[in-house]
Amino acid sequence: LFAVPTFMATYGSLDGITEVSEVQVTDIFVDGADLDTDGGQLEGLLLARDQILVEFVDRLDSFAKDLAFEFNKVHTEGRGLENYKLLTSDFGVAVPNFATVPLATNGSVTTGGSASQFVDTSLIPLATADDFFKGLDVEVTSGANEGQRRRIVGFDFASGTVIFDRKFDNAFTAGDTYQITSLPFLIQNGGFDLVAINPANDVETTFRIDVDLDRLGGAGTDTTLDDLIAQINAGFGAFVGAAGAASRSTDGKLTIDVRNTNFEFAFANDSSNFLAAIGLNNFFTGRNALEIGVRPDVRANPNLVAAARSENSGDNANALALADVFEQTLAEDGTLTLDQSLNGIISSLGVQSQSARQLLENQSVLTANLLTQREAVSGVNLDEEAAQLVKFQRAFQASARMVRVIDELLETLINSI
Repeated sequence: LFAVPTFMATYGSLDGITEVSEVQVTDIFVDGADLDTDGGQLEGLLLARDQILVEFVDRLDSFAKDLAFEFNKVHTEGRGLENYKLLTSDFGVAVPNFATVPLATNGSVTTGGSASQFVDTSLIPLATADDFFKGLDVEVTSGANEGQRRRIVGFDFASGTVIFDRKFDNAFTAGDTYQITSLPFLIQNGGFDLVAINPANDVETTFRIDVDLDRLGGAGTDTTLDDLIAQINAGFGAFVGAAGAASRSTDGKLTIDVRNTNFEFAFANDSSNFLAAIGLNNFFTGRNALEIGVRPDVRANPNLVAAARSENSGDNANALALADVFEQTLAEDGTLTLDQSLNGIISSLGVQSQSARQLLENQSVLTANLLTQREAVSGVNLDEEAAQLVKFQRAFQASARMVRVIDELLETLINSI
């Protein structure tokens, strides 16, 4: 007696979306083994999910990330018809220590040879413990793994060894560059202007917030989240008497609140990309195709759309700059415009879809021809079989008639004697 194999799926959940991670087979001989498929509809579905669709999902995520970040970089520098009195960032700076770990740390691989870890001895003077960078992300900025991102699960500050939660696609080589950060987008050495606005007389006071990430001053000199908050509070305290306006939540989100003053605020001239990376005055939220969307307060209040760069009536300088984003080569490592990137994804999908459709049609014709040839040899033609039955029936009837005639002749002969 043999048991009929049954199939079971192992499920996982991501943001409320249920997905099948693997298919297994179970019977009296095998229990929980991965299903080994080498053809059929199930093999095709798994191939489409794990290989074909992955490419398009990755490309669509990359496009959405480029769109959100590049558009937001321009939007954060502008102003709408209304300025802010309260604003909280969309993302948080999730570091082990807000006072000591910089907003981001740039580095270069000293020793590679592995896809799951690398060594950068320049990190040794920066760190104070093995958990200094633990839990942050590494995003590779050059080399074979450029653009890929992994989570740091181990860091040896004695040797400068960084260990990841899963392997990169390729082994690292010396000279590959990267950034360690918890923010969803890369930032750089620079700064931005915070503008305090008195709506009573339209007097504006601008102070510069430095985002120092050059590592030139040694350990403890690059900007941390607490450093940034101190700069904002010092600026507001000096100009509008609102010391303590900036604060952070336990998950590292930055809040600027001047509701207890007569002032409003806006941003300008961000050369660090920090505002767009943490999500202050953004237009888009999210970091990939699944998450991207218009920021809820902007959707609810169009007066927050940053179309201007000043309080002057008719100023549409930022709106023009936002429109120009789609004409610049900002997508796919600066090789394509956003329109070209999206059109490339759609075109590639169309070509592969048409190719698959033609392959299906060709296979269908081939299958039909093979079935016809098989039927020609072993198949049954109902009309032919019916004709054969009629022929055998008539032959049987003729034989029966002949037997009856012979029987009558014998009967007549015997009676005549």
